[in-house]
Amino acid sequence: MATKEALYMALDVSESMCPHIAEITGSLQAHLCDKVIHAKTDAFGLALMGTAATDNECARAMSGYEHISIMGEMGPVKANRIESVCSIQVEDGQADAIDALVVVSDALVRYVRKLKWSKRIMLVSDGETVTASADEDLSDIATQLVENQIRLDIVTIGSLSRAVRAATKGRDVSTGGDLGLQAAAEVWASLSTLRERMLSIARDKDINTPLVGVTTWEHLKAKWAEPYKKHVRPTASYRGPINIGGKHLPVRVWKKVSASSSVPIKFKSISKRTAELLATAEDDPENNPADAAEMIMTETRFHRASDPDTEVPPDMRVSAYRYGADLIPLTGPAEEGMKYGVAEKCFELHGFVPQSAVPRHFFLGTTDVVVGDDAVAGAREAVQALCIAMDKAGTGAIARYAPRAKAAPRLVFLLPGLKCLYMNQLPFKDEVKSLLWPPLAVPPPTDAQRSAAAALVDALDLDAAARRSLPGADKEEERIRDLPPDARASLRRPKDIPNPVHQRYFELLKQKMLHPEQPPPPPPWSLIRHLQPDTGLFSAAQHALTALAEACPVGPMLKHSAKRMWKEPAGDSTAPAATRQRGPEAGALTVQSLPSLEPTGAHSGAPALQVDSGRPVETFWQVLGDKSSDRTEEAIKQMEAVTLSLLAQAARPDDAPAAKAFRCLRELRRACVQEDEPGQYNELLEAIKKLWLPDAAAAAAGATPSREAFWAALAADAELSAGKISHVEAEDSPLSEEEARAFIRVAAPAATPPAAAAAPPAPDEKDDFEDLE
Repeated sequence: MATKEALYMALDVSESMCPHIAEITGSLQAHLCDKVIHAKTDAFGLALMGTAATDNECARAMSGYEHISIMGEMGPVKANRIESVCSIQVEDGQADAIDALVVVSDALVRYVRKLKWSKRIMLVSDGETVTASADEDLSDIATQLVENQIRLDIVTIGSLSRAVRAATKGRDVSTGGDLGLQAAAEVWASLSTLRERMLSIARDKDINTPLVGVTTWEHLKAKWAEPYKKHVRPTASYRGPINIGGKHLPVRVWKKVSASSSVPIKFKSISKRTAELLATAEDDPENNPADAAEMIMTETRFHRASDPDTEVPPDMRVSAYRYGADLIPLTGPAEEGMKYGVAEKCFELHGFVPQSAVPRHFFLGTTDVVVGDDAVAGAREAVQALCIAMDKAGTGAIARYAPRAKAAPRLVFLLPGLKCLYMNQLPFKDEVKSLLWPPLAVPPPTDAQRSAAAALVDALDLDAAARRSLPGADKEEERIRDLPPDARASLRRPKDIPNPVHQRYFELLKQKMLHPEQPPPPPPWSLIRHLQPDTGLFSAAQHALTALAEACPVGPMLKHSAKRMWKEPAGDSTAPAATRQRGPEAGALTVQSLPSLEPTGAHSGAPALQVDSGRPVETFWQVLGDKSSDRTEEAIKQMEAVTLSLLAQAARPDDAPAAKAFRCLRELRRACVQEDEPGQYNELLEAIKKLWLPDAAAAAAGATPSREAFWAALAADAELSAGKISHVEAEDSPLSEEEARAFIRVAAPAATPPAAAAAPPAPDEKDDFEDLE
């Protein structure tokens, strides 16, 4: 597939084109700027029809081909070509449109030669002044264009557009008084004959690619003005078998790649003198034959940190791996050993799992497509059968994938499609990032609240709003396909909305190339309107918004202006996060404080000296976040003491001291997980259990009576019910997640036998410290 294009434009500049020439040259300049930005390797040529002089190779080689001038040599678009377009003016010559096609096709073939480029000719004329060749010459021209795979685009403007419409409707314009329309009708008759013969020759040669087209200037101008869309093409990243339990199924893995990057602009720092040389070489290449790329050089030097003025010779250089502040030298096998890769490419299916077992937010990178190899009989059918079986079972496949030798193997997940498998890379354990957020203890929404939310979703349905903009499109299959571009873009689908940052960047580049002295214009509304809320849609949904606000009243949002680090205490404890809670009245909602999702101590500047029982959570996080020294163990021990003191003061599990103690216990658990200190929290939980659930021997000895209600309240807490800290939360914990939860459910520990009394020291034993005062 050709990725480069060679375009030759034959532009009519005769006197009848005077009303249109300024508009055409302006749009052509903008299009050439797009070529520089997005397709800098494409070639462009320009021929002018109707000039007073004649300047083309065909006229120099033989007679004829008059009033046709080639404007510069064909090649990649440069700044001087863009500037020269604005100097085009109408002239008083009269050229032949068919002769112009011969001239530009000859120049196009000589430039492209046998390169695999797509070739295109664009003829732009109003048909009033140009003429057309005799009928016998059209067959030769059509054969030449088809054999060279040159596409012809006839762009009509003015009288030629009206002549095409009249011919389509079968109207005769030869009897009217409009001479320009009559001349354009004669030109269109010749061009239409050429078009029919090109189509006939293409059918005889079994060429399915359309090689001729007719469009209006208005349509071409609108197409050129559309935002740039990044072109992608499929490419095979793997071709070979997928190993399924020793059975090999030939497959191909396809991925999409961009024809060019979104912003293919490279900024290079050059001196003022180099810039002047580059400009001189571009304006006068004969006197400055030096390649512009050779004027920009990059120099790399190697030196020791202790001796920056002396360059290290190549035989004294060695690769190194940065480990913290140190550099570890790597040579030979050690350097190769750092690169983990497979000996040969592989694709191995390990088994199937439910699709719900692999959340979609685990997917990394882009999605590739796995299909059966069409070169092997039965491969496509086998892959489709596998897709159907996986879809019915609701499963996906886990596989090991390395697309080439020496590549690092990947863990991938295969999802069934209609005729293919969709492949996504999965992260490994150390690449998965998870955050442990405590659950919010809020009641479920009422039926009225759910109905109000459902009504709002229906009122703000973008699909239905866009469908209403197209009258008569009620069928499901016509819902999106038949929508106009603006309505499709209102659906907020990625393939219909251009990136405003990139498009604005491209607009400013074109502005700088075309009008360097003018200030940048404001962004057009057509570029940013699809990222703005639709005021009409929200106005129509105002009743649904009001109903939801009445069904779900919420409190004011609290502002947190101070920024903090993770280990710093969080916002003010007097203003905790607000959430909705069911009020005492039926169906009402009140704002009630709940523990924040993050540590809830206030950052008041200087750290606290110790954990205060009056403000335990706030002062605990201040002591823990003290940057002057490591006070982690001190903060945890003080928090344990405050928690036990509050529990001792509590008379019931639902009174104020108990609620305060449970909050301290939750914050202490979070801190121990954060600081990787599971042992201290687990020991505290064991002490609380022995205190609240004494065994029979302790109760007979007159110990503290059982406080099973407190333990039941702790086990019912959404966060504390997790029990001890497991190794899933902290690596230093030896407990599994099930063992940690089981501690909350199991019975009280057995009585610990009293320790044997220590034997008194022997009477003749001398005390080594008796002389100390």
